[in-house]
Amino acid sequence: MSDSKTALPRVMFVDDEKHLLQGVSRQVRGMVDAEFVTSPIVAAQMLEESVVRGVGSFAAVVSDMRMPGMDGAALLKHARTVCPDTTRLLLTGYADIESAIAAVNEGNIFRFLTKPCSTPALQAALVDAIEQNQLIRDRRELLELTLRGAVEALVETLSMTHPAAFSRATRLRRIAREVADRLGLTDGWRIEVAAQLGEIGVVTLPPEALEALTRGVPANAAVASMLEALPDLADGVLSRIPRLEVVREIVRAQEPVDRPDLARLAAASKAARALQAVREFDAMIARGYDQDSALELMWQRARHDDDILDALQSVVSANQGVQIREVDVDFLRPGIVLAADVRTDQGVLLASHGHVLTEELLARIRNFAALGGLESRPLILVRDTPPEGISGPP
Repeated sequence: MSDSKTALPRVMFVDDEKHLLQGVSRQVRGMVDAEFVTSPIVAAQMLEESVVRGVGSFAAVVSDMRMPGMDGAALLKHARTVCPDTTRLLLTGYADIESAIAAVNEGNIFRFLTKPCSTPALQAALVDAIEQNQLIRDRRELLELTLRGAVEALVETLSMTHPAAFSRATRLRRIAREVADRLGLTDGWRIEVAAQLGEIGVVTLPPEALEALTRGVPANAAVASMLEALPDLADGVLSRIPRLEVVREIVRAQEPVDRPDLARLAAASKAARALQAVREFDAMIARGYDQDSALELMWQRARHDDDILDALQSVVSANQGVQIREVDVDFLRPGIVLAADVRTDQGVLLASHGHVLTEELLARIRNFAALGGLESRPLILVRDTPPEGISGPP
């Protein structure tokens, strides 16, 4: 095998006969980073762990058909569920060809190979399987980048006209993604999109309802009704965009943070429940709770899964110790997080606290600052030594 195993695609081979795996090892030496497993149950666990830990994913899995405890078709069907990008190949004897054909026709398996399989045939199949895995990953990444780019452009445009509303979306997106990463959720970008586009209905809210949304406490029944309608409004927008079914599910599952339907929430996906917890935490901070008190109350209420609260607490702890610094407009740059609202000297809100600066928002702030000036110097959050030109609070 090559000295640089990480440079080779990772492939799992599963067969309950150890001597057959030893033969396969000689056939694929130097071609792939191979894992040889004699138990289909252990193989299923390894596939799950590779997804949860987010490292060492398998480009392909090659399984024998007849094995005790779980046959190859069942193992590969499980692999399709837990790691759909992984290409699945079935190795079978002539007696099982009909079963193998049935498995392929059901769409669960990329290809089947007959035993004994020659070295050229096995290597050619692996090349095709690895190319298929790369094709699926490239297509998924393209979809992710395209959708995220379109969503960010839309939300950024809306934030120009509704800065108070969409700064909340920015906060939710950032925290929700970090929580999703700590939970090991796959396709964490979808919870980001849900956090942003779930807020798109706020453009319909009057100012008093927007304040109630941020704080999570509606002032009256009319405002409560407006807030309850937001997930359906967002879903109506998302229904026009293809391939956002998972995002729509996350958005539709969101409950009012002050009085959630816990039974309905329990039936939602982990991603949806994570976003609900992030929304509740953000609303409590808006009502004046400090971070530790907000988390303590959330633990006491026991509305959320322990692992979600653990992940949220971890995210909050990682962000503690951040300092506030006052800066000149010239020193602002994309990626900086605002620690306070930025307003013109006439009181017009340009960007709300918690917003992550983008090129477009930065241009807006600089244009207004050049024409009429700002109410005060911007305040930003910094982690390390502040850059040159940044001073501490007066």
